[in-house]
Amino acid sequence: MLTEPLEKTLDAFMEYLRLERNASPLTLTTYRPAIESYMECALEIASDEWLPSSNDRDLVRNWIMKQMDEDLTSTTVNKNLSAVRSLYKYLQLRGEVSSNPTHYLRGPKREHTLPSFLTQAQVEDALATIPEDPEDFLSVRNRLIIETIYQTGLRRAEVASLESQQVDLGAMTLRVVGKGRKERIVPFGTDLREKMREYVTLRDRKVGSSQYFFVTLKCGPLSGADVYQVVHKALEVVPGLPRRGAHTLRHSFATEMLNAGAPITSIKELLGHSNLETTTRYTHTSFEQLKQLYHAHPRAQSQVSTMINVHIQSLQFDASEALQEFAKKKIDRLARFDDSISKAEVTLRLDKSNATQGKIAAIRLIVPGYDHYAEKGAASFEEAIDEVIDALKRQIDRAKANK
Repeated sequence: MLTEPLEKTLDAFMEYLRLERNASPLTLTTYRPAIESYMECALEIASDEWLPSSNDRDLVRNWIMKQMDEDLTSTTVNKNLSAVRSLYKYLQLRGEVSSNPTHYLRGPKREHTLPSFLTQAQVEDALATIPEDPEDFLSVRNRLIIETIYQTGLRRAEVASLESQQVDLGAMTLRVVGKGRKERIVPFGTDLREKMREYVTLRDRKVGSSQYFFVTLKCGPLSGADVYQVVHKALEVVPGLPRRGAHTLRHSFATEMLNAGAPITSIKELLGHSNLETTTRYTHTSFEQLKQLYHAHPRAQSQVSTMINVHIQSLQFDASEALQEFAKKKIDRLARFDDSISKAEVTLRLDKSNATQGKIAAIRLIVPGYDHYAEKGAASFEEAIDEVIDALKRQIDRAKANK
C-alpha cells in the first residue's frame, strides 16, 4: 500500500500525462502499475516516510534487480523503467527533485529474439478454422480482422481503435493512429477492399452503423484483448509458434514485404516504427539462422579469455593480498559463463554491529547494457564472496535464459 503523499504524487503525474502530455490510454494503464511497483519497493527498502528524491538511484537499481529476480523479461523491466524515468522527469520539471536519478541508469540488456512469422499456407490454414458464412457476422468480422493485419501490418490496438472514417475504400488506404498518437497512411489491395465492402454491408444490416470499423454484436468498439482472442484462436492450428497473437501476423506482413523486395525504409513507414533498428530485425532472420549453423562447426568455438579487470576496495580495514587474490580468482571464473564482463568492482566492509554476518562483500559486474550486482554478509569475507559469486551466477543464468 502506498502512503497518502505518494498516492497524491502518482495521481498528479497521471493527470499530467493525460491532460498535458495527451498520453494514450495504453500508456496510462501501463504506467500506473509500474510506478506503484517501484514506490512499494522503495517503501520496503527505505522507510514509510520515503518520498522521491534525487538520491534514489540505488532504490531504482534494487527495484530493477527485484523484477529480474521475479523472472520478468528484459522488455517488461525496461518498459517499467521507462515509466519511472518519466515520473522523475515530471518531478524535476515541477522542482520537486533537483536531478533525475534514472538519467544514466540502464535497464537489462534487451532480448534479441527473432520475430516469428507465418507462411501464406499457414495463414490459409488459420482462416480455414473460421466458417466461411457470408451471413454470419462474427465469422465475416473475424476473418477480416486476420486478413487486415496480415495485409496491412496493423497492431492489435490499431485494429481495435480503427474508425470507419479512417477507412477509405475508394483510395484503398487506412489512416492509422499508432503509438504516440502518430498518424500514418497504409495502402491495401483490391482483394481486401472487396472483403471490407462486404463486411460493412453486413455490419450495417446486422448490428447497425458505427463510429468504429470493427464492432461487437452489440455494435460496441472492440478491445485489444478481443482482437488478440480472435487471432489466437485461429492460430492454434499452426504448430510450433512461440506466440499466437496479432504481432505474429504483423511480423508475417513485414516478412512478405521484405521477400517481395520492398525497401526496409518503406516497411518502417508502413509498420509505424519510430526507429529503423526495430524494422531491421526482419532482415536478420536468415542471417541469424545461418550464423547459428556456422557456430556448430568446431573451429567456430573460440576460447574465452577468463581475465577480468578487477578493482577491490576495502573499507574500515586493509584487505590482505591473499583475500584479494581469492576474490579475483572467484570473479575470473565467472568469465566462463559470460564473456561480455569487462570489469568487476568489489567492495569489502565491516559491520561491527553484526557479530555473525559482519563481513560484507559487494560485487558489481560491468557488462554492456546493464550491470550485475549482489551484496552478502557472512562470518568471513571468503564465505561472503562465495555467496555473492553464487548470486551473480544466478543473475547471469537468468539473463541468458531471457535472450
